[in-house]
Amino acid sequence: MDMKDKIRAYLENAGIEHDARLSAENLLELVSEGDREQFATDVTLTQQSTPPPGPVFTCKVLRDYWDAEGVRIPKGAVADFGATEAIDGVEAGALERVK
Repeated sequence: MDMKDKIRAYLENAGIEHDARLSAENLLELVSEGDREQFATDVTLTQQSTPPPGPVFTCKVLRDYWDAEGVRIPKGAVADFGATEAIDGVEAGALERVK
């Protein structure tokens, strides 16, 4: 089940009307602020299951971000990134290093 399907299932269980044609990003905006963390956690766990080679940096995602493998990481998530990807993300303004 991909992220969009998980969000759609959450919205349906919560009785929140939505257009199934919306992107995952737009559907996530319908999720209450407190419950958004569960989707960020899902992505973080997926990200951590396959650590990048070499040095790893933990970063907070400042805006929706797609990693090198094309996996979407939603705003607010904390995930591990390889050195090159972390530097590129920080320079683009999408990531912030967590020390």
